[in-house]
Amino acid sequence: MRVTPAWSQAFKYDPDLLFGGELSAGLATNVANGLLGRVFLELISFPTQVESADVPAETLFDLGLVYGPVFMVIYLASLAPLVFYRINRKSHLENLAKLSE
Repeated sequence: MRVTPAWSQAFKYDPDLLFGGELSAGLATNVANGLLGRVFLELISFPTQVESADVPAETLFDLGLVYGPVFMVIYLASLAPLVFYRINRKSHLENLAKLSE
């Protein structure tokens, strides 16, 4: 017999579905981070298989020039849904009433 949390029965949530969604989102984030990192390193022609002291100062400057603005834009874009997500006590209670039906 499978035991599910009380909240999942009360609000009709499936814990496995929530876990699967969280796992998929984490995987997608890791893949995107690796891909973006590789693209940016290729974009600035970052040298491979050299000592850290042998990396030219121009390349490090280019890395900062790409990394700073691009990731700031990504960070601000991730905040946009939170800014425009409007919820108050009344709409929250309405949502709970719809879920309990």
